[in-house]
Amino acid sequence: MSVLYQDDTWGSGLAEAINTAAAELDVKILTAQKFRYTDPESIKDAVDAAATYGGRIYLFAVMETALEDLFFAAEQAGIAGRGYTWVNTGGIEDPGAAVASSSDPPRLQHLISGVLDVRDRALYGDLEDRLGDSLSKMDPERLYDPVLGEHDEVIDSLLTAPHNLCGYIYDATWAQGLAISRAGLTEDGQLDRESQLHHLRNLDFTGATGRVKMNPETGDRMWEGITMIVQNWQPT
Repeated sequence: MSVLYQDDTWGSGLAEAINTAAAELDVKILTAQKFRYTDPESIKDAVDAAATYGGRIYLFAVMETALEDLFFAAEQAGIAGRGYTWVNTGGIEDPGAAVASSSDPPRLQHLISGVLDVRDRALYGDLEDRLGDSLSKMDPERLYDPVLGEHDEVIDSLLTAPHNLCGYIYDATWAQGLAISRAGLTEDGQLDRESQLHHLRNLDFTGATGRVKMNPETGDRMWEGITMIVQNWQPT
């Protein structure tokens, strides 16, 4: 398979994660091509370069504004349509919006129909309703943006309509709280940071997003408990 990703922190991090997972699963990555998502020529160059490797499966990490440039370039390179599999790795949640804003909606709709969409879905079933109920009981005036140092309208929107990421933020807050509560204090009465890190790396609890189990070696959350969905794009 081949990977196409936008040249920023998010895209590069995702490409690195894909490369690591591929190595663990013994999957061969033919090439990984990065591009500037605001530059159609950069996107075309990356697609053309990837096409030379003869792959049939393409994983892409791109934002909605660049979807048209990506697939129009793929069509021109002869790597779109029947016989090729394209996989969205999470950058685009609403392909219909990309189609609606396209310079050629029917063309883009045809090209992206059937794209595999693979993403985590932490808040599924009644979990979203339960988290939403908990957040609705919070007083937004007691919350503030740590960057702005003041109340933010974004907070209001998250409290009324929880985004998928809200569950992770909620569990991350609890993870830190649990680790701190178990860490204890140093001789001079300060939080024992080494003990906090130890407990954080060894957490295993049930949170809003399911089982939260940490890898004791890396400190990353393990995949157990995270729900993934796979679906085909059928934009209208």
